[in-house]
Amino acid sequence: MSRGPWPLAALALGCGLAFARPASAQISGTVSGTIAVVEHRVTTAAGVASAAGPTTGAGIALALSHRVEVDLSAAGGTLTPPGPGTGQQTFARADLGAALLPAPWLALGAGVTLLGFDDPVARQHWTATRLGAEVRLPFSVVPLTAVFRVALYPTVSATGLPAAQSAFGAGSGLAWDAGRLRVALSYSLERYNFAAAAAGPHREQLSTLTATVGLRFGRPGGAGDRGP
Repeated sequence: MSRGPWPLAALALGCGLAFARPASAQISGTVSGTIAVVEHRVTTAAGVASAAGPTTGAGIALALSHRVEVDLSAAGGTLTPPGPGTGQQTFARADLGAALLPAPWLALGAGVTLLGFDDPVARQHWTATRLGAEVRLPFSVVPLTAVFRVALYPTVSATGLPAAQSAFGAGSGLAWDAGRLRVALSYSLERYNFAAAAAGPHREQLSTLTATVGLRFGRPGGAGDRGP
């Protein structure tokens, strides 16, 4: 925890660049915009509190070769609790990652996730490292790709909270391709279990339903063909 997430991120990006071929003509990618619905749920001994709302974002994914990908994305919005008398929460998220593809249908990746939650009471910042795998299964008769992903978060630091005992994420989605246009719909769930403090156990959950529209560029078969 003391070294933070950046050594892992640097290692992942460095490995990706080491495996990538230098020819710039091989680089391809996708630029995209997203609209999502995010729910943030906090469970403590006092009960369950939640807030939900829409977010918008943008991202870019690059294929440095047939076996190496890097991506960067950011999103933000306002989350509102369901009941009256509680303030809104400003939410922001940024993700940086790199992946190696031992096979066209499998991506093994590492990265860093930054989260921010601002409300009238407090401002909280999270930093999490992640290790994960993504399976991409194209349909044979229609231009659709099914995507399934899992991730573990080895280190999670959050303002005002003890160290996370465990954290993981999972997701799935469908992507439809039409020429250089890609439209995708995906769902993801993240769970963070923090060490029990004097007030009891503390768990947080983020669930996200995301619609993505992307424009692919460069050679076919690269990051433009990645999952949603």
